Amino acid sequence: MPPRQSFRVYGLGLFAMVFAVNAPAPLFESFRRDMGLGPDELALLYSIYSGVIILTLPVSGRLSDRFGRRASVLVGLALVAAGCSVLGACDSLEGLLVGRVLQGLAVAAMSAPTAAALAELAPSGAAAGALATTLAMAFGGALGPLLSGLMAETSCAAPMAFSAALAVLAMLGVAAVAEPPRPRRSSPATTRTAGARRGAAFWQSCVAVILAFGVQSTFFTMSGPRFASLMASHVLLSAGVAMAVFMSASGAGMITARRMSAVCASAWGVALLSIGICGFFSLVAEAPFAAVLASVLVAGAGHGLAYVGALRRINETAPAAGRGAYTSHFYVAIYVGGGGPVLAMGALAREVGLAAASTAFGLACAAAGAALLVSLHRSSP
Repeated sequence: MPPRQSFRVYGLGLFAMVFAVNAPAPLFESFRRDMGLGPDELALLYSIYSGVIILTLPVSGRLSDRFGRRASVLVGLALVAAGCSVLGACDSLEGLLVGRVLQGLAVAAMSAPTAAALAELAPSGAAAGALATTLAMAFGGALGPLLSGLMAETSCAAPMAFSAALAVLAMLGVAAVAEPPRPRRSSPATTRTAGARRGAAFWQSCVAVILAFGVQSTFFTMSGPRFASLMASHVLLSAGVAMAVFMSASGAGMITARRMSAVCASAWGVALLSIGICGFFSLVAEAPFAAVLASVLVAGAGHGLAYVGALRRINETAPAAGRGAYTSHFYVAIYVGGGGPVLAMGALAREVGLAAASTAFGLACAAAGAALLVSLHRSSP
């Protein structure tokens, strides 16, 4: 199969994985109600998923460098299908935990290998690979919760069955394509030159995605009730709509980033994230829905710009023969951002109240964003 077609198949495989692991998000309210789960049990479902990913991601990246991208992606898709099947059939906290562990292992197995494969197969270089990766994740993250919330209005098992079937179809597609070409090792001189700029680019990219995914996860946790006020009889669907709006704006930001340099996209993304999340927390309690929606769209666009800019810099600076391991360490930062800030904010809210915790989180995001903007300005040519 030509490289261009393989590129599309790997992109669809990543979309299927992201769709499936985000599909349970609107269902947690149903799980809480039907199984009598408390806040601590719900937090455990989030934290065990993120913990599994963070612990196993570095291993999966190295394995894909050694044994190839396709094997890692196939294992990941098989785990996606298994995790969705367990979540769709379970009726206890233990079953939910098993399903989330399987989904976490799936994400760890294929996130970095698929991103590396797309960078290696991209017809126009690192920028195209980064755009394909981020768009697959954005639209998978938008459509998964939205369609899941819609299907869950009739049955909570239906979204999980659909997600498992999608993963199986993607697995058949990946099995039919060739392994991406193995890159040659760079010369020692080239390695030393690249290493001189790799450190700053890597850490700036990590901070950008920690901020981006910290804002995303916090928004997903808090926005459902606000959107539900307009759709009182469709609580599960409203949670899916809230997430889809944010991720659709993120996708628009990613497409806009094609016209920018990687550093410029990251800088604009960080600025919009800070403005959007501060606006959301200051408006969400009393402002008209249109004003809240505007802050969500701004934060979503910032998420897309920051993410695609950071991943482009990772693709541009990754060592040729160690791309999987390098990319996997970057993805650890993404999942630290996805899990750490929302857990910290929850703990702070128990101590000082939600309003004060929200204000503190918004100010922390603004301060981190300002510091990163200064660093990015110094790194720009």
